[in-house]
Amino acid sequence: MTIKFFKKSIKKDNIKVKVNYSYSKPNETIDGLERITIYETDWSHNLTKIFKDTINNSDTLTDYHEAMRVKIFPNNPLFNKLKAFC
Repeated sequence: MTIKFFKKSIKKDNIKVKVNYSYSKPNETIDGLERITIYETDWSHNLTKIFKDTINNSDTLTDYHEAMRVKIFPNNPLFNKLKAFC
């Protein structure tokens, strides 16, 4: 049950998700919180199988589709490891 992080993907067991990483400094955000956002790029919805706190604000009634994403904050042990991918 280990998660392996790569520059363009994440693997857990037999699940692979293509991703992009984005780093936001505190002065670049509305809420002032430093964070790393992981965006799913392949629309497989497998990111939810790896992370329980995924966000997707898509609205099918208006044809607005948004990529799945996960926000990682500095208090998360993954933060420093993922910062290198940004």
